[in-house]
Amino acid sequence: MSIKCMTQLFASCFVFLLSSVATWYNGSSMLEGPLSASLTGGLTKSSAVHHYSHIDYLLYTIKFHPQFPIMMMVSGIYLIVLLSIIGFKKRYGLISSCCLCITALLCYSSYKLSHTSTEGEHAMITSSLAAASLCLAVGLFYLLKRFYSQKEYI
Repeated sequence: MSIKCMTQLFASCFVFLLSSVATWYNGSSMLEGPLSASLTGGLTKSSAVHHYSHIDYLLYTIKFHPQFPIMMMVSGIYLIVLLSIIGFKKRYGLISSCCLCITALLCYSSYKLSHTSTEGEHAMITSSLAAASLCLAVGLFYLLKRFYSQKEYI
């Protein structure tokens, strides 16, 4: 593995971990007031007064402070695409199918968030659609690369 690949892997892992910690730190602010906790509608709230799961922290942060979840999403997607490019080397069909699956998941998640009302969720929809279009472009690039690499052998 080259130094360029290792540097990109390290940077994307670092940004992903840093934004994950910042996301959960911002999500913990929902414990400060009962109004903000009731706005999120905790998914996994138990009978205890302040017992929320980490998913509830993530959802709260997406709704009200979307900067770090967007960074986490983008760096995670970049990490997955980079690992598929490194792992599959010259198997362009597998790389393009991985990118197209990511595109489908991002479009589905933005569809599921489309019925929301907060500005943070609208920012998350916009950024996931932008990331989906970039993943689609990368997938189509590797699909064309596969097509042209097969023509050389004919």
